[in-house]
Amino acid sequence: MQEKINKTKKNTKSNKHNAEKKYNKTKKIKKGLLALVIIIVVLIGSVTTIFIYKQNNNKINEDKKYILLKNIKNSYNKFVITNKNSKLYDENENIIGEVTKGTYLVLDDIPDNYDKEYFKLKYSDMYIKYTDIAESEEKQEDNRYDNYIPFNKSIITNKDTKLYIDDNTYYTIDKQIELPILINDTDKYYVSFDNKLLYVRKDSSEVVEKNNSNEEVATSLAVLNYHFVINKEAGEDKLCEPSSICHTDTQFESHIKYIKDNGFYSITMKELEMFIDNKINLPKKSVSITIDDGWFVARAKNILNSYQVMGTLFLIGYLAPVSDYASPYLEVHSHTWNLHNVSNCKEGRSALLCYDKSKIVDDLKKSRESLNNSTYFCYPFYEYNDNAISALKEAGFTMALTGGNKRVTRNINKFKVPRYVIYNTTTTDRLAKMIT
Repeated sequence: MQEKINKTKKNTKSNKHNAEKKYNKTKKIKKGLLALVIIIVVLIGSVTTIFIYKQNNNKINEDKKYILLKNIKNSYNKFVITNKNSKLYDENENIIGEVTKGTYLVLDDIPDNYDKEYFKLKYSDMYIKYTDIAESEEKQEDNRYDNYIPFNKSIITNKDTKLYIDDNTYYTIDKQIELPILINDTDKYYVSFDNKLLYVRKDSSEVVEKNNSNEEVATSLAVLNYHFVINKEAGEDKLCEPSSICHTDTQFESHIKYIKDNGFYSITMKELEMFIDNKINLPKKSVSITIDDGWFVARAKNILNSYQVMGTLFLIGYLAPVSDYASPYLEVHSHTWNLHNVSNCKEGRSALLCYDKSKIVDDLKKSRESLNNSTYFCYPFYEYNDNAISALKEAGFTMALTGGNKRVTRNINKFKVPRYVIYNTTTTDRLAKMIT
């Protein structure tokens, strides 16, 4: 009996142990499951947090990108000016140069979805950052130099080569570029870069021989001299004296039309001076058109404007303010202020031949001041002497034109530049022989 009781106790104890063991195992499993649930919850929370963070971050990035693109688009204008000294970049965003503050630039067109921080310059392969520019009004660039025939020499840019617009505004180029020389000035070479005529200093330039052009250059050219352009139907012929130099508007227009239709390049006085000094090469078909005095100019100006042909007026200063003759195709230079003619001069009709030098210089300086300090002059009645030339030089003139009916060549005396006098009988055929 006792044995049975002991066996029962033993079984009970064993069952209790097994139950405890099972309970502990179940408890352990529950703890494990709980831990797993917690881990899963934490993981889900973390993933959710990361997802939300990424979503928010993506939204922030999208917002930033939207703002950036908006700023880029708002910064774009075709015509701009640099708002600080700005780096210049190539298409791979490598720095290749710099441009000074205040430089006018023209940008290439961009598409509506443009998403880069750099704008390409229209006339070069360089780029500028959108934050470095501000809107500017369009400027009319003087591209007359496009007509010049380059010398058979080029400059080679090296590291830190400066191409100047003026002494304070310039590009700095850090890569090698070959640029044909267009003007060979005393201490500078002028070249075309970014649709501008820029200069480099000769003492900092590397020059190489290059066959830049095979076009024939002018070795001489004609300077034409007109006076009064009138309209007979308006009765202006009755007011015009002497009649031999009173050109009808029909005659003048036929001459200008011939010059335009036959591809002649009509030059400025500055270009004429540089031609004489061997500083530029002009096309073989080059011509200078001059008009003397200042009476009956309106019709001539309108014809020059219509054909977009450049002319030069030599103005007797007291007749009218220079603003009365304003035109992009008519420059104005000096024909004295009020020394065009004088009575009782034994040497000739011009007061230049009779007055003392100091009086002549005073008149010439007054004329220059009224003409933005022009340095170009035309002798009244084509008359001059040594005293007149000396007075011109003292007053600051660098070139003076006369008559003579012959062509201008290189290296002539710049105070005795000849012109062909055009009369009211000069036909277009005769004109063609003068200028060809």
